[in-house]
Amino acid sequence: MILITSAAYVNAEFQTEFGRLPPAFLPVGNRRLFEHQIEAARKHFPDAALAISLPDSYQLAEKDARYLARHGVQTIRSDERLDLASAIAAALAQLPPGGMPLRILHGDTLVTDLPQEADVIGIVRTTEDYAWEVEQADHAAESVWCGYFCFSDPGLFAALLKESGQGFTAAVRGYSAQRPLERVEVAGWFDFGHVNTYFHSRARLTTERAFNSLMISDGCVRKTGTPQRKILAEAQWFRSLPPPLRVFTPQLIDCDSEQASYTLEYLPIPPLNEVFVHGRNPIFYWDNIFLRCAEFMQRCHAQALDAEARDKAVRDFNALAGAKTWERLEAFKAHAQGIDLANPNEINGIALPPLGAIVEHCLRLLEATRPLPGLIHGDFCLSNILFDSRSGRIKVIDPRGLDSEHRLTSDGDLRYDIAKLAHSVVGLYDHIVAGAFELEIGLTPALNRFTLDIHTDQRTLDIQDVFLDLELLPGVTPRQLMPMVVLLFISMLPLHADRPQRQAAFLANALRLYSNLDL
Repeated sequence: MILITSAAYVNAEFQTEFGRLPPAFLPVGNRRLFEHQIEAARKHFPDAALAISLPDSYQLAEKDARYLARHGVQTIRSDERLDLASAIAAALAQLPPGGMPLRILHGDTLVTDLPQEADVIGIVRTTEDYAWEVEQADHAAESVWCGYFCFSDPGLFAALLKESGQGFTAAVRGYSAQRPLERVEVAGWFDFGHVNTYFHSRARLTTERAFNSLMISDGCVRKTGTPQRKILAEAQWFRSLPPPLRVFTPQLIDCDSEQASYTLEYLPIPPLNEVFVHGRNPIFYWDNIFLRCAEFMQRCHAQALDAEARDKAVRDFNALAGAKTWERLEAFKAHAQGIDLANPNEINGIALPPLGAIVEHCLRLLEATRPLPGLIHGDFCLSNILFDSRSGRIKVIDPRGLDSEHRLTSDGDLRYDIAKLAHSVVGLYDHIVAGAFELEIGLTPALNRFTLDIHTDQRTLDIQDVFLDLELLPGVTPRQLMPMVVLLFISMLPLHADRPQRQAAFLANALRLYSNLDL
């Protein structure tokens, strides 16, 4: 039996960033921390039963309940006011007997290389100065408990939790006095229990899993990758940014054209897509975020373009909306999974025309919207926006810096940026990427039928309502650009041929969004 202990809520600092969450529910790389923990547990102990403890008052989201059920994880409830020892004792009392040995992993901890031995305390060497339980220390570092334990006699440990009256640490040491616990130094330890260690661990995990495209060290993040022109375009966007807009970005430290890389100041701030998908922040938090986004867009729109640049910006938007979508739709035919694009469609019981007719209609609707030439980000989605709660300002990363013909530029039409933001907020792109959906497909010779359920809650729907009618620029709301959001989902279909279920979900989502347009 493996028990992930997460029966309390994160502290006030974390709640400012993510809302009121149990520690194992913190976002890490657009996934819950518990997803990483379960993955590690299944890798090392594929046949072990898994359980996770939660506060009594925590309302489990549908997407999380489905994930835990799909991976065979039992959820156990206890009073969040209990101390750690009492909470674990309460959890153990609800577990079926005979789960030997008992392995405990604290909910704010990830260990990717779990020790196999029984009767173990996992320890690590650290130079961080936090209130961890210290095994030994010297002038260079401390050896501390890492948050992983194994007990061959769960009954004895449960009795000690109830009897010691001195808390979890006393129960562990009392157990070790009767059944010696081996101190095993673990590899792959990531601590998410404190705000500082949370961001340090995120940075380490990002660096280890980014296949050398991102390197975070010494307070900087260095980005490389292919195609090289894309990286150089991003660097040029930062380098040419007008002074009034530099407060909205991390500081550019260096740019290496020969190596096709650039270096930015590393900001220990989560991207907003993780906050949106996995957080529990209130509606007024998001209203403030959207106002900060509007402030950024208004400064971008204030950057004067000459007549030629304005005309080019509008032509480029039209090319991205029209020519690019048609090109991508044609490319999708080779990976259409048996979907006949000439057939009419049905989404959640609503009859719709073929995709080609939907594209044509959306393009006609966009002709009625007002061009918004100025400086654009080019990929203004939640995953590329950070919110610094301390300064109350957004910071943007990963700009496009290229036009539709792959020429370096920061000029464009802000209708595209508004649509990209709506693509995240209303289109729920990041929910789909996170796997928070259920999809059924029924294909006949005459009809493409889809049933799509994206796992959201009423809070998310209320946030969307606030966003849709907010004037991000004078007289311009996201609702007016929703036809472009439909086209964005269609245009990305061939890019996800390696993930057929996700690709089909994007198609179904384009249909869902089209069915919801104010026609």
